[in-house]
Amino acid sequence: MRAALWLLDHFRVPESIVGDLVEEHSLGRSVTWVWRQVVGAIAKMMLRDLRTHWGLAMRALLTGWLLGLILSPIRQPLIRWISGDWAWRVEGKLNSMFGFPVIPLPFIIVMSVTLIVTGWIIARLHRGHEMSMVLVYTSALLLFYGFGFTNSLGRGLQSFGVFGLIVNSVFPFIVSPILIVIGGLLAGAPRPKPHVPFAS
Repeated sequence: MRAALWLLDHFRVPESIVGDLVEEHSLGRSVTWVWRQVVGAIAKMMLRDLRTHWGLAMRALLTGWLLGLILSPIRQPLIRWISGDWAWRVEGKLNSMFGFPVIPLPFIIVMSVTLIVTGWIIARLHRGHEMSMVLVYTSALLLFYGFGFTNSLGRGLQSFGVFGLIVNSVFPFIVSPILIVIGGLLAGAPRPKPHVPFAS
């Protein structure tokens, strides 16, 4: 329950909803029910912010796109810099273990860092609505990945097979959005606590 409350606080879900969830949980609602409500409340907050602050949403998308352009030329030198014998050995073992080529580890490391940085910067530039804007950008990125996946599905199946395509899709479709959200959570401050005057 503590993790759920922490997330609700960072996603700025209204305290009335948080109070209702805490009360329901104390009355015996299951952890699964609580997490379903948490996900639903966060989704509602994102949609509300998207409706009422669409200008911020456009700015978040533009920020993420510009960061992609800025970081793109840096990625390849970094990948080459951290690549070495260890990377080839790990990649060779993974390829022989799975029976198909996997995403190279140096690429995953560099992309992971840039995704966290992207989430962090988007959150820092959108104070007050940071996590909603991070989720807006993450959703747009997943749509972009989805279009790319659909367009290259035939080639992917030929190169990797069904199982290989599933394994290689874990990073863009599952790990990437999680890393962007982690970046946002690292930057986003919880809502300010109400000031309680000192009672003498």
